[in-house]
Amino acid sequence: MDWAEKHRPKTLADVVGNPTALTEFKKWADSWAKKTPEKRAVVLSGTPGIGKTSAALALAADMGWGIVEMNASDKRNAEAVRKVALQGATTSTFASSGEFLNANEGRRTLIVLDEADNLFGREDFGGIGAIVDTIRQTRQPLVLIVNDYYGLTRRSGAVKSLAKQIKWQRLTPAAVKTALRRVAEAEGVKVPETTLDALAEHAGGDLRSAI
Repeated sequence: MDWAEKHRPKTLADVVGNPTALTEFKKWADSWAKKTPEKRAVVLSGTPGIGKTSAALALAADMGWGIVEMNASDKRNAEAVRKVALQGATTSTFASSGEFLNANEGRRTLIVLDEADNLFGREDFGGIGAIVDTIRQTRQPLVLIVNDYYGLTRRSGAVKSLAKQIKWQRLTPAAVKTALRRVAEAEGVKVPETTLDALAEHAGGDLRSAI
């Protein structure tokens, strides 16, 4: 397992950088505890490697939710992902095995569609209509992770009105350095401060590449 995956944050408190975005994200999740919120989906947008997916996985852990994570980057499985996302979102709950259950049989599950701008940006899948239908019908919290928010929404204003956008910023060198130090300590690797500084400065805010 690569170190970026091995050392993903386990809780939101472990996620470095973007404190405002994290607060908004947690507030949205908390709203599900009371009732189905007005914004049933959230779009986490920003450049790769800055913690969007890690934050989603950590949020599910903090909330005690199950999680169904799907990646839409491969066009060969995009149609299957779209169908599963729609079925899962409109089913009340999931079992830990991933089976769709009625509300009294399962638990709250966070549906995460990573690289959703790839899945829903292609004309051949009628993508924008599919995502709008999913958001409107979902009974589960739905997270769409995108690099290009404009690419997701340019053909329809419906996503903008139905889903809450939370923008992730590139990480500062200080935030990257903090995360790199944690990884080095966990692996028992001694890395000079000057090396950590250089890695953090040249990462361009992309923690995954720095790790």
